[in-house]
Formats: sequence, structure tokens, C-alpha cells
Amino acid sequence: MPVDDRLPGLEDLLREVKSGMIADGTAIGLAIANGVNRLKDSKAKSKVMILLTDGVNNRGEIDPITAARIAATYGIRIIR
Repeated sequence: MPVDDRLPGLEDLLREVKSGMIADGTAIGLAIANGVNRLKDSKAKSKVMILLTDGVNNRGEIDPITAARIAATYGIRIIR
């Protein structure tokens, strides 16, 4: 869901997040790539991705730095 002035929708989504929802591990690069895929064609004036992580990339095949560089080429900022 693109975040705009629909803050209540974001709050609802965050309430549904539970520890252990997915297999153990963190695929930061894949998360960034998925965000880029959703935001890259947006006509929004500003494109920002908020990354919530424990900081350990131990899953996925996409390097987080590479994914972040790709995000930058689309004008997407990542806040961590």
C-alpha cells in the first residue's frame, strides 16, 4: 500500500504484524527490491521507503547495497 495521507490504513497493517509470521531470517535486499518494484513507476513527487529491520541480512539472493543503489536510480529514498 503506498503511504500517503491514509495513515489509519498503515496503522491497521502494522497492527497485523506479528513476530514469527514468516520463516526465520531477514532478506533486506529482497525487501528493498519489492519496494522498488512497487514505487518505481509512481508519479509521486517524493518516493520514500521505510525499512524496519534487525539489521542482519541472512536470507535472500539480492544484496542490500545493490538493491539500495537500484532504488536510488529510481529516485527512491530509503529511511532506516
